[in-house]
Amino acid sequence: MRRRPLLALLVAAALGAAACGDDGEPESADRSTPSTTSSSTTSEVDAGAAAALEVWREYTVVSQEWLNPPNPTDPRIPEFIAASALEDFRAGIAAELAQDISTRPGPNGPIEHNPVVVRSGSDEVVIQDCFVDDSVAVNSTTGSTIDAGVVTRTVEATLVLERSSWRISTVEDVETTSGAAGCD
Repeated sequence: MRRRPLLALLVAAALGAAACGDDGEPESADRSTPSTTSSSTTSEVDAGAAAALEVWREYTVVSQEWLNPPNPTDPRIPEFIAASALEDFRAGIAAELAQDISTRPGPNGPIEHNPVVVRSGSDEVVIQDCFVDDSVAVNSTTGSTIDAGVVTRTVEATLVLERSSWRISTVEDVETTSGAAGCD
């Protein structure tokens, strides 16, 4: 059986760290943060890290909407995904759609995330997130379960400041453990 956890689409899409471009999508005012330079003060960088962390937290909730059923054209995707990664991200969701796979919350409801900022700069923030993933992969048409395995995942997400908003450019698996191992 295949495991399609909530964030696996980002990992499976092999989001690259290519140069960011403008995708022409409208800005979301609630994700804006003041522009900072390499000589930023600590408080400006901390504010950026806090804003990036909030985007990540919102992403972990909102992304469930475009995974159940898969919707690669969801208009909110560009609010969270960097322009350099958008095409690959949408291709990953389109692959799930083509295979008729939806990802639904598991028996414990929405996944509880434990994100922390591990590095922050004026235009890039790295977040590490640990969570027990009990989401269920189902056949979108029949509703039959494809995979209901539980894993504990640690991922590292890089968010970049793009057009005054924080967006996810990469997500990489750090560790995956079978079962509900918990997070430190």
